[in-house]
Amino acid sequence: TASMQIIAPVTAPAPSPVPVPVAAPAPLPVTSIEPEPGMPIAIPTPRPAYDSVMLRGSMPANGG
Repeated sequence: TASMQIIAPVTAPAPSPVPVPVAAPAPLPVTSIEPEPGMPIAIPTPRPAYDSVMLRGSMPANGG
């Protein structure tokens, strides 16, 4: 019984990390580069705080 219980939990976590990376490339980074003509998100790079936020990953690149 112990052998069967060990195989079950090993098969569950395996397929879990698979759908995660697949969902990332779905939206494509192109949308983030040019979202709208009046909403510059990846353009304001000279901002010191912007770099800190991006490195942190706590807040969205949009600034909240």
